[in-house]
Amino acid sequence: MNWFAKLFRPKLLSQSDRNFFDACKAFATGEEIFKGAVLSKDSWESALNKKEKALEFFDEAIKKGLVEPSVFHHGFDESEVFLLRGSCLDDLGFYFEALEDFNRAIERKPRKGIADNYFRRGMVKKSLFDFEGYLADLNEAIRISKLDNDDNKYWNDGYLKRGFASQTAFYEMWLPTEAEISYRRTIPRKMIEEDLKKIKRREG
Repeated sequence: MNWFAKLFRPKLLSQSDRNFFDACKAFATGEEIFKGAVLSKDSWESALNKKEKALEFFDEAIKKGLVEPSVFHHGFDESEVFLLRGSCLDDLGFYFEALEDFNRAIERKPRKGIADNYFRRGMVKKSLFDFEGYLADLNEAIRISKLDNDDNKYWNDGYLKRGFASQTAFYEMWLPTEAEISYRRTIPRKMIEEDLKKIKRREG
């Protein structure tokens, strides 16, 4: 190879660059599988199997640095990785790990589905018997869903197609009654702690 050809040959990617592109590929694959599971008319068990597979790809994407600081990440919504992985973990019953991912998603200030992030986290808190946290997140989801912006217009259209008046109407449907609130607040802490011990965790 002469000096001229050598000067203009493509530069080899560094290991960190290769990891990043592999991470992007893993995320795209996981996202496709996840969406397929959500839209599928298969059985609930079949959908869970797909989400379990999607979870493996989201794990790989995160492990290979998709959410680490990098100049290549410009324009990438890092919160979405944690939102989707958290959704898989939630559906698979790994509520403690799902909560951690939803926390990470919200900390990274998502650019879309903002209200939905709070709603999903609230539902996980409910599964973990954190009723006050559930109420706080549900009310925040309702508050954000009422803002006039393009993100909420997109979500309102989606909920209209599902038979709801709006995104807000869907969230308000989950508001507990005063009787339920009163009852939840009387549950003994010891009983809650025993129930928390029954919730499965991921190995490793």
